[in-house]
Amino acid sequence: MNFSKINSRKAVDYLLMFLLISISGNPFFSGELILIGVFSYACYIFIKRKNIFPRKIINFFILIVVITIFQSIKFSFFPIVTLLGVYIRILTAYFVIRVIDFKFINYYVKTFYVIALTSFIFYLISNVAINVLMPFSFDTSDGESLYARRSILGLFTFIHQHTFRNSGPFWEPGAFAGYLTLAFIFNFFSYLKNKKKIGMVLLIAILTTMSTTAYLSIFVFSFFAFYKKINNIIIKFIAVCVMIFGGYYSFTKIDFLGEKIVAQMSVLDEDVDLENSGSARFLSVLKDIKDFDGHEIIGRGFHSETRFFYKIENQIRTVGLTDIIVKMGLPFFIIIMLMLYHSLSSLLNFNNYNKKIFVVSSFLSILILLMSEVYFNYPLFWSFLFLKFVYPKKKRTI
Repeated sequence: MNFSKINSRKAVDYLLMFLLISISGNPFFSGELILIGVFSYACYIFIKRKNIFPRKIINFFILIVVITIFQSIKFSFFPIVTLLGVYIRILTAYFVIRVIDFKFINYYVKTFYVIALTSFIFYLISNVAINVLMPFSFDTSDGESLYARRSILGLFTFIHQHTFRNSGPFWEPGAFAGYLTLAFIFNFFSYLKNKKKIGMVLLIAILTTMSTTAYLSIFVFSFFAFYKKINNIIIKFIAVCVMIFGGYYSFTKIDFLGEKIVAQMSVLDEDVDLENSGSARFLSVLKDIKDFDGHEIIGRGFHSETRFFYKIENQIRTVGLTDIIVKMGLPFFIIIMLMLYHSLSSLLNFNNYNKKIFVVSSFLSILILLMSEVYFNYPLFWSFLFLKFVYPKKKRTI
């Protein structure tokens, strides 16, 4: 057996996973040249390992191209650079997941385990002696940034106004929390060594983000998934009581949970000027509803010139679920949600977690995460749609 070849293959796989994660919201790795570079490298490895495009994948990409062409015709606007960026991101996601194959989820969990541990170091320093980090930091703010942010060589992002929240290497704490939550869920269904240790580190990292959406997602997942694993009826009853009480206590006693949600929802009772209002979550949904009106079938596209009903200035959308519906239309959204559900089903069945409640709890948790961030702007989230192409229907042999 050629161990050097095996180790080389493993190193390439981990590098691809790291690069896929990095171009999915790490501001240090933003920009067209980096995206093209990662795409080219992933494409090269994909071809070198003689991977293929199944018919269903070809049809999926054709559908995306057709929809975007119809959008261009409808608005008499052909944003070639934007469209190429969309195609490249989705293709990169597919190349990487096909190259790494059924080890994709394990590599995802392990990579975020390392990212979480690394974030603890910088998170602590940024809250104790932030000046120590300044000489190694770069300004990574952009036009859509609500706050100034700096990146420590791509390893950690800190926001001066929110150093008490852990952003990891991503553009904001909520994004880091979402990716960590997915790693926590995937780890739950994995057969990794030190599974409990990894789960605990990921959970602590999620807590340091102080993301209400991630907390809610973890709560929903835990309620259904852990409940299913309990066989004793008495313990099940106790678990339900603890979860209900814990949820109620968290909502009413922890300020940044209950009060934040109530404050966000209060905008629904106000006469809000949507064109000039802020980017609060429920305001973003209301704006997306207005954007969506009249564009239900093929959507408005990814370019800002067509994406918004209101004037482009100050139009920031923060809800990933409604954002992708507006961009690509309702039929396409239904298709990708079905793909996501079937991908989760294939993954869990492969790992011998074939009970429907596990699939449903994971799917609901991801939908909750999509209520927080525009994850479909990045390739990593697209890769989860393709899980069913690398996890066979047969179950894993333990």
